[in-house]
Order: sequence, then structure tokens, then C-alpha cells
Amino acid sequence: MATETQTATASLTLTNKATGQAVTVPIDPTHNVVVAAHIKPLLVTPENPPPASEADKVGLMFYDAGFTNTVACRSKISEVGGQTGGLTYRGYAIEDLTAHASFTEVAYLLIYGELPNRAQFDKWQRQLLRHTYLHRELERQLQTFRWDSHPMGMLIAGLASLSTFHPEANPALVGDALYVSGPREQYLEYYKVGTLQSAAPSPAEVRDYVRTKQVYRILGKLPTIAANVYRHREGRPYNHPMPNPRSYTENFLYMIDRLNEDDYVPDPELVAVLDKAFILLAEHGSSCSTIAMRHLISSGVDPFTALSGACGTLFGERKASEVVRMLEEIGSVEKIDAYLTAVKRKKSIVPTVSRATTAVPTFESPRGIPAPSGPTLLQGFGHRVVKGTDPRVKLMKDLTLQTFKHIHGADPYSPSNHLVYLALELESRALADEYFASRKLGVNIDYWTAILLHTFGFPKDMFAVLLAIPRSVGYLAHALESVDDKEYKIFRPRQVYHGDTLRAYVPLHERATGDAESVHDALAAVSVRSNPAAQLRRSLNEATTLREVNALIEQTRASITQITQDLSGALEATGGDRAVSPPSPAPAGSASPPGSNRPTPRLLRRLLSTLQRPAQPAAAAIPEPASPTGSARNLMPEEQVSQLENLPERLNASQAELRELLDVQRELLKMQANLKAGQHISDSVDLAAFERLK
Repeated sequence: MATETQTATASLTLTNKATGQAVTVPIDPTHNVVVAAHIKPLLVTPENPPPASEADKVGLMFYDAGFTNTVACRSKISEVGGQTGGLTYRGYAIEDLTAHASFTEVAYLLIYGELPNRAQFDKWQRQLLRHTYLHRELERQLQTFRWDSHPMGMLIAGLASLSTFHPEANPALVGDALYVSGPREQYLEYYKVGTLQSAAPSPAEVRDYVRTKQVYRILGKLPTIAANVYRHREGRPYNHPMPNPRSYTENFLYMIDRLNEDDYVPDPELVAVLDKAFILLAEHGSSCSTIAMRHLISSGVDPFTALSGACGTLFGERKASEVVRMLEEIGSVEKIDAYLTAVKRKKSIVPTVSRATTAVPTFESPRGIPAPSGPTLLQGFGHRVVKGTDPRVKLMKDLTLQTFKHIHGADPYSPSNHLVYLALELESRALADEYFASRKLGVNIDYWTAILLHTFGFPKDMFAVLLAIPRSVGYLAHALESVDDKEYKIFRPRQVYHGDTLRAYVPLHERATGDAESVHDALAAVSVRSNPAAQLRRSLNEATTLREVNALIEQTRASITQITQDLSGALEATGGDRAVSPPSPAPAGSASPPGSNRPTPRLLRRLLSTLQRPAQPAAAAIPEPASPTGSARNLMPEEQVSQLENLPERLNASQAELRELLDVQRELLKMQANLKAGQHISDSVDLAAFERLK
């Protein structure tokens, strides 16, 4: 495939050299993109599945695993500077907004495109704070969760449940074009409520009303659900929203912290800090969660369900909470260099602290969910898109240090046991290290966000919940922009199929019989290929694992015994002067002890030489000396010689297998003991040996 760039006409030409066919692809010079559909006319012959005829051709497609170089949408909401690191919301620099605006103002800006005037702002904030109360039934649903349920799981469930309380906002019930052009005609009369007093509202009026109403509901009720989730985690009764709050974040902190005081008011400085932090976290372009929101909205689903799905992407492992966990594992400033060395060597370390209990203790994890095994990572550094300096990092760092001084009344740069000081030292050393600098692994927003939330006193499992509150503003902005896009259509990416081409169906009764566990074994095999360490941890809990290893060890020992008996018989049959007894396997890499009965290579070579010696002519025959048993030494038949030739090789292979099995047995015993003691599994185990065993 040849490519010719034509800068004068802002296009490029793709030519299939095999067929000579060429297509011209226009280039958008403003945004440096090409439309993938323009290469579809370039036809190629598929190989899998094979073409039915020469005329069977398909259009060329782009393959981009992980969307590393794919533009999925056009947006006016925010601009993320990849190489420069800048960030703007609707054209306003993030530094400017953080310094002068409130989170409520920025939310209006992101959703509607302009900063509000005084009247618009007052109405906007009043409506958000009027929609903070939850239906009593939703509160009861949240209370039915277990006491140890993960907060993020509760938040996602609460958001999805909101859709059942507002069927008039569900496109599946009143028409899939509800948020695009309005509901179906027969449903218009049901919307003669609220601000729509018109006797016959138009579909467009209903559409705008429903859109606005769901924005109020989501942004108003999400902090209440989050606060209830936190209170549920702490075993405390839920708080109702604050009477007459002065700001969005003040109401949230009130619901979080109020005990039974009638006049409780959150700390104004902490309210201001959280408000600015929410501005920094509200939007960041086409992130994984944002594209998930667009993807779900493209299916015509209601915004509550779509938002719960988008928030679900925040419920991952490599998030802000991992930064605090990393610092807890490092433990002290003296261990920073060793940790950075482990990161550079991609070496796994055993955590020095146990993870917080997030589930009922089990045999596998008596102290809670164990830390995932794998290479040591420098959490909170690096970004796939941003390679320059992210302006949010410095702003979030300043907010963290300000909060630390306010709460602890101390200088964060003074040596202390607090994670803030450890975070400062780790940041300083990592940025000064050539290894990380050359790879452009700078600090990202998760790093200081995690330290800020930790300084506030929030537990790690609440971090994703707190991030979901401001990010929901960006999600809603993208959802509304998406349904207004003239190119709006359901997201349906293509795939490259590389499985079996065509197989004939075999009736169930004619298929080969197998173990009922074969499906489980097949899934386990996939898991081993994808993550052998995780599969090894799971296998430790199977009662049969160690028993199977012990059985294999006994089988291998029996095989070695049989081989040595065959060798002994061969030596006796040829007049050998020593018998071979079953060997005791020596540790890997060690030599056999002097005087042992292990057959040495020299003895084995002598045996083969004796067995393979050609017969002498009859005239020159020399009488064989008597054997120690008094019988004459006779040459073995040729077929027996060929059978015995493989004995030395089989013996060596069996001995190596036995050593490997004993190593696996030792590791299994050690790791089971660690689990019973509540310790974490080290990745020093020989996973390759375990894979071969399985």
C-alpha cells in the first residue's frame, strides 16, 4: 500500500499496489484528521474468512487497539493540550477559572457553553440545591446494602435506580428520540406539569424541559447519594441536605460530617478548597469514562443509566486510591530509592502494610482483599495523552499543601510521618531521576488529588465516589453535545475476526465425552495466559492443588525407580559389576555425592557401548570371562538395545521433572502458609514452572 501526500489540496492518496486501485482522502487541516469512511472505497481481498469469489472484496478499515490515535467525536467542551499540557473549558484557561469562579459557575459553563449572568446563576444554583432530596424508597434501597459494601458499587446502583423513579425521562418508554427531538405524539399530554403549562407543548419544548430537569436531578441528587454512601460505610444514619446552603460543596460536606448538631456549618476554608478541586476534576476531554458516557447515550438509554455506566469506569484499580496505597507501602522516606529501583527493574515487591478490609475476611484474605501482584508501578505518574506539564497538577498540589497547613497547623515540607511529606519527597526524587524524565513520566492529576482527599480524611475506597461528583458535569455536557451532533449515531466500532472460519455442527450426543470441569479448565487456561500470577493465587484455594502436586511427585519417583531397575537389569545381563538403585534427587544444579548409587554418565556410556558392540567373527572369537554370577556375558538382541538406548535420556528427564515438582511443592506450601498468616503473595514464585505443571 503506497501513500502519497498532497499538501496543496490538503489530501493524501492511498494506492493498493496489488490492484492499482487508488483513493484520495481529504485532510481536515484545522484539526489534522482524516475521516475513516473515506478509505472504505479502497477494496481489498479478505483472507479470513476466505473470499467466496474473486469479486468478494471488503472496504479497507483502520485498526487502532485502545483508540491510541482515533478521534471519536467533535467537541467544544474542553481542549486538552497533549504536548503543551494546557487545559481550557469552553475556551477559558483552567488556571483562570480556578482562581476566580465557583464550581457551580463552571458547571453551568460546561453544560451550556457560556458563563452565567447573575440571574442565570441564582436560578441555576437554586434549582440544583432544590433537587438534592432523595425519594424515601431510594434511601431504603441504599440501606439494604451490606455494611461492608464498596461505596462505588453503592453509588453506581443508586444512580441506575434513579431511572426507575422517573419513567417520563426514559427514552425506552416514551420514544428513543426523547432527548433529540422529543417524545412520541401520544405521550405529549403527560408533560403538562411543572414549568410547562402550555395546553399543547411541542415535542421540542418537552425535549428541552426533560433535558434540563434531568440535569438538575443528577447534579442535585448525586452528592446526596455519595454522602449517604459514606455514612453507610461509617455505620451512621443518613443526613438530609443542608437547609439554605451557600454553595454546592458546602451542602455536600454538611451531609458528610454533621452528627447531631442543629447549627452545624462546615469549615469555610475546606469548603473553598473542595470547590476548587471540583473545578479541576470536572472535565478532561475524551477520557475513558467520558467516551463511555457518549457510547451509552448513543444507544438512546436514559442519562441515569448512562451515567452509572460512565462512573463504573472510575471503579478501576489504577486510580487515585492507588497513590495512597503506594505511599503506605513505601512507608518512609528512607525506602523511596529502593521503591524507585524496583519500579525501574519492573520487579514486584511484597507490601509492608496490609490493605484496608473492604470485604468480610476469608481464608484467602484474612485481612481483607490482598494487594494485586505484578510489577511495581509508580502510581500517579505519566499520562497517555498529556506529555507536557498538566496545569491542574500544580493547582491541586497547592490546594493540598494549603489544606495540610489548615488542618495540622504545620509546614508540609518539614520532615514528618504524614503522607504529604512522603509524597513531596517521592515527587522530588522521581522528577530528578533521568529514567522517569526521559520517558516523560511526570506527575499527573491523580497524584495530588489522592493526597488531598487523604488529607481531608476520606478513606481510599471513597476516592472514586468523590471523583464522580464533579466529573458528572463533564459527562452531562458531553451527553447533551452528543445528541445535538448532526453526526449523532449509535457507536458501533468494527472488529478484526481471527477465529475459526467455518465449522460443521456436531450433535451433542456425538461429541467427545469429557470431564464436567472442562469448561472451567478452559476458562482457567485463558486466565493463566492473561495473568498467571492471579491464576496461581486462585489455585491456592483449591483443596486438590497440593494433593495433585504430591501425586505427580509420587508418580515421577515411581517412574525413576522403574527406569533404574531396567538399567540394573541391563547391566546384570551384560555382566555389569554394579546394580543401580533408585536415586534420591539432588537439588537443582548440585552434583551427585561421591559413592552414591546414581548411574553416572560414564557408566551409562559404558552400558550402551557394551550393548551396541558388534559381534566378532567366529574364527577369532575370544571366550568371554565369567561374570560375577558365573554366567557368560551375552550380547543383547538388537531390538532390546534400541529399547534401552532411551533409558539414560528418560532418567535424566524424570529427575529434572522431579526437581521441578519439588520446587513447586515447596512454593505452594510456603504461599499457603503466608495466606494463613495474612501475608501477601510474592511474585518470586516460579510461575513458569507452575504453568508447565498445569
